[in-house]
Amino acid sequence: MCYLCDKKLSLHKDVYMYGGDQGFCSIKCRNRQIVLEEMRELETSTKNMVASYRHCYNSDRRETQILLEEIHQRHKPRPIRYQINWAIVS
Repeated sequence: MCYLCDKKLSLHKDVYMYGGDQGFCSIKCRNRQIVLEEMRELETSTKNMVASYRHCYNSDRRETQILLEEIHQRHKPRPIRYQINWAIVS
């Protein structure tokens, strides 16, 4: 059976192999399978890249927020404490 279209393979006709154990009835079917696999690999690779970008973006974003909070804390105006010493004058 052709790996792609399920057409019966004949011993008297050419069989086009791909991937070691996948037989195809024609070059066209074999090439379609190759393109399908390349598309799947590209899709998987793209999904992984997007996930990696999101992870890095969110991680960097969180780190930036923490740094900004620390800077704001350092630059907050501190309350001025006055110590009043009263002296009794007679």
